[in-house]
Amino acid sequence: MRIPQSRLEAFSAAPNPLPPPVEPQLSLAEEVVLLSLYAPRRLVRHVVRIAGKAYPDGPHRYDSARRRLIGRGLLDEHGAATPEALVAAREARLRALIHRPAPPTGRDAELLTLLAATGSLPLEQRSDHLHARTRLASIAGPPPAVQALADELALDPEELAERLLPAPRDVASGMQFGSSVYPALWS
Repeated sequence: MRIPQSRLEAFSAAPNPLPPPVEPQLSLAEEVVLLSLYAPRRLVRHVVRIAGKAYPDGPHRYDSARRRLIGRGLLDEHGAATPEALVAAREARLRALIHRPAPPTGRDAELLTLLAATGSLPLEQRSDHLHARTRLASIAGPPPAVQALADELALDPEELAERLLPAPRDVASGMQFGSSVYPALWS
């Protein structure tokens, strides 16, 4: 049996490449606001302030990031994402990042960590939760926003995975895991 050359790429030693960043590219705070539309606003405000500390050239506050998204036509006046925001493509890139067997770096690591802090990661299945924990734990040499979040929580960056995405309490029974967002940021 012959295997076509195109099918052999699955056996390469390198992890699959990530989809390219979605256009238009946004600041970290804007992307957190766009992908956290259904998270508690108080929590998103706090995380956007942390992103603003890490990147002073971007928006420092939730309202300014939201106004910039409205100005670009990515949010409507009621705060809903427009089709131009390409939220589905942005979430697909996050899913690929979560399932990719390589540690996230740079902006990807920051986005993954901040969305875990808001509880906005696209985690539909238990395996997604476990993959996301692994990716958070594998971040080495934390980028500025990850370090700012760790400093805010008074944790080492290595402890963020357990704080933001704790292991399910009852593994044997298959009970649904809960959100760790509130204990992480408000305790």
